[in-house]
This record gives sequence, structure tokens and C-alpha cells, in this order.
Amino acid sequence: MPLNVKQPMLCHVIVIPLLLALALSSCGKIGDPIPPDIFFPQSITDLTAQVEKRAVVLRWSMKDRSGTTARIRILRNERDTNGECPGCYREYTQLVDTSLNDARFRQPEKDVFYYHDGEVRSGYSYSYLIVACDALNYCSEKSNMAETDFQEKD
Repeated sequence: MPLNVKQPMLCHVIVIPLLLALALSSCGKIGDPIPPDIFFPQSITDLTAQVEKRAVVLRWSMKDRSGTTARIRILRNERDTNGECPGCYREYTQLVDTSLNDARFRQPEKDVFYYHDGEVRSGYSYSYLIVACDALNYCSEKSNMAETDFQEKD
């Protein structure tokens, strides 16, 4: 019985490129899959920090049209203004992670929020970021950075 050499060769020529094409035709996006019906809270883009008396007052507006924002995380970086490198990497620690309805958030006007950070020291520079999260802990991108130097007035 003669061996047909063309048949296995033909199999390799067709099957191998097909398998290779299937392997390379994945979606192409690397990352955690996100269900399509998830609406992330909107990022805060107008965060400001201002020194008032013995505190730094943060102010931001948030129009939560989808009604998804349930929690606010405030991140803070503290650095000594004497000697630390102003352009260096900043490590942020979580200052607050609480409900949007927390009494610490003053809301004198619609869609505008205030937070008083009274745990500040004279001679230090403070920068802040805010992240808005929903009840399922899906969070927005970080807000713009707001920064101020705190000098206690006599």
C-alpha cells in the first residue's frame, strides 16, 4: 500500500494557518472585562483647594445625572515645603471614604460640595484628588489635582 505524502502535507498547510488565525483574532483589548450596562460615576473636573482659617477647604461640583454616585473618596498628599522636591512623585493616602450624604460635606448650593480638612500643619503643601464611586464600588477616574500651601496665621 503506497503512502500518500501529499495528504498530510495538505493538512499542515491548511490547518496550521487556520489555527494561527483563530489564535490571533481575539478581541485585542487587554484588561478586565466590564459589563456593557455599567455606568461609571462622572469624574470631578473642577476640584479646588483654598486655605481658610485653620483648614484647607475643598470645593467641587458634581452633576450626577445618572444618580449612580454613592460614595466619595478624598485622597491627600502632604509634603514639607522646606526641602522636598516639588516635581517628585507624590504618594496619596486616603483621607475620606464615605457616603455622599455624609454631614461633613457641606452643600450650600445644588451640585456643589465642600469639605474642610482640619488635619493640616503649617509649612506643608497639600494636594488632593477625589474619586466618585457607586454602590457597587465602580469608581470614576481621579479628579483634577488641587494644591495649596498651608501657613498658619498668627
